[in-house]
Amino acid sequence: MPKIIYDDGREEDFNEADFISRADLDENYISKDDVAENYVSKELYDKKKKQAKEAFKQKDLAERQVSEENRAELEKTIEEKVSFKAKHGFEEIPEEIMQIREANPNLTWEQAYRVADYHETSNANPNPWREKVDSNIERKEISFDELAKLAEENPAAYDAMAAEIESWQVKQI
Repeated sequence: MPKIIYDDGREEDFNEADFISRADLDENYISKDDVAENYVSKELYDKKKKQAKEAFKQKDLAERQVSEENRAELEKTIEEKVSFKAKHGFEEIPEEIMQIREANPNLTWEQAYRVADYHETSNANPNPWREKVDSNIERKEISFDELAKLAEENPAAYDAMAAEIESWQVKQI
């Protein structure tokens, strides 16, 4: 069995299988410094992985909270618009009111409506129980005598009236 001789003169037997030669060490093994620079231990890897996972979880939670807040805010604004339109009978909110609201977003729709001093201009008859004098009401009936007179005076108008009678748009009496 081989022996090791130390500097102080002692001799000891050693098992060759328990030791690595310098040539094998240089060829097959790396130092602790190289390991620390180029490799990560399993424990450190698991720790970093857990930290990254937790950070992404927190980020997703924060994004979800922000999106829920935005969704709630959007629902509130839509609800305000719809109720305002329904209250005043608008199909779409008039441009004057929209401009006031965009210029001053802290105003409510009602306040913007009052500030705009909006007055709806319509062609509706102010007295619905009284017929308008200037309206052209289209006739839906024509007598046989009027039709005969129309045929003699204006054949083109007679043909148009006959087509309307056939399509049941005008009634012949």
